[in-house]
Amino acid sequence: MKLFCKFSVVLVSIFMLFGLATLAVAAYPEKPVEIVTHSAPGGGSDIFARYIVDMMEKEKLLPAPLVVVNKPGGSGAVATAYVATKKDDPYTIFATTTSIYTTLVKGQVKVTLDDFAPICGLIQDPNILTVGA
Repeated sequence: MKLFCKFSVVLVSIFMLFGLATLAVAAYPEKPVEIVTHSAPGGGSDIFARYIVDMMEKEKLLPAPLVVVNKPGGSGAVATAYVATKKDDPYTIFATTTSIYTTLVKGQVKVTLDDFAPICGLIQDPNILTVGA
C-alpha cells in the first residue's frame, strides 16, 4: 500500500508539472496550491490528501506549499460547488471520492462531470448495491 501511495504521489506530481507546462507566462507555482477535499478534518479524504501533501513536501516536488482545504457538507456538494467556481485555476485540485457521483446525480449542485478535468485515479473505492435478505 505504501508503495502504491508513493507511486500515486509521483504520478500526480508529474501530471501537475507537465500538464501546466503550457502556462509559460510565469513559473509555476507562484503561490500555494489548494487541495480541496469534501471531508471534515480527520475524515478519510482529508487524511489521504494530507498524506499526499506530506509526501510531496518531503520529496520537494513543488517549490510552493500545498494546502488542504476542507469543504465538508451535503455529501460533497459544498466542495464540488466550490471547486466548480475555480474553473481553469491551476492552483486548485479536487481530492474526492466516488461519493460525488451521488451528489451530481441527485442534482444537489448545478455542475456536471464535464465541469471537471480528471488528473488520475489514486485509489480504488468499490461500491456495491445490496437488498435485505
